[in-house]
Amino acid sequence: MNNHYNKTLREYAHELRNETVSRAEKYIWKAALRRNQLGAKFKRQRPIDRFIVDFFCAELKLIIEIDGNSHYSKPDYDEYRQNRLISLGYTMLRFEEGVVLNRFPEVYERLMYAIGVLKVDIISSPLPPPESFLSGRRSKGGEIIHRVENEHRSYNPFPNRS
Repeated sequence: MNNHYNKTLREYAHELRNETVSRAEKYIWKAALRRNQLGAKFKRQRPIDRFIVDFFCAELKLIIEIDGNSHYSKPDYDEYRQNRLISLGYTMLRFEEGVVLNRFPEVYERLMYAIGVLKVDIISSPLPPPESFLSGRRSKGGEIIHRVENEHRSYNPFPNRS
């Protein structure tokens, strides 16, 4: 299974992995994503389709993106990119860079929750959301799109589940 791997972007992904990694990307990699710390194997700067995603777990088809300053100037492109990746069957989690650096326990909780939900989806058993889950939504196709924002909001991403 190649997961839409794009080998023409391999060199650029290698460059990104080794030369242009943000503080938040380094932090989340070391604190949570490397060496199967969350019970899932992640790769950094992975070429998928015509994009390079920040972090990718093939087993769960999970993409994690860290939104830094460059994302604020191109919201239309980010939306197009996200919609394209979701249409290919991926699940995407997005976190703002400042949230990763300043509120990491919340980010970690959401990562654990998303991984748990995706693993449960694989075996088709329901899992209730954690009490402090912030903003997010779950579509009919099973994708979890999650963006931790600067303000807390109470929101049930699974309104049809009891």
